[in-house]
Amino acid sequence: MSDRPYILVTNDDGIHAKGLAELIEVMRLFGDIAVIAPEVAMSGMSNAITADKPLRAVKLSEEPGIAIYKCNGTPVDCVKLGFNHPRKGTRLRGLGNQPRCQLLNKRHL
Repeated sequence: MSDRPYILVTNDDGIHAKGLAELIEVMRLFGDIAVIAPEVAMSGMSNAITADKPLRAVKLSEEPGIAIYKCNGTPVDCVKLGFNHPRKGTRLRGLGNQPRCQLLNKRHL
């Protein structure tokens, strides 16, 4: 296991959002990255959870220091899946189409 911090990155604009790709590139400088994002854009669904179907996360790619998954659930579902990762650390969300970004660390979780 790496000594670098573990950083979970997610958004509500979907796995293919330009802002997510830019955030990933910057955050790779600071730690090991796990990206879990909705497979489609879900703006305005940031407080919703999926209760009517099984959640699925599909690994799209993995290389040293980064793993990228798409999820068939909402942004909250993505974060919940990230909490199940064996490494705990910083969670970062945002950098979507709106000028916002939030950094959550262990004190806020």
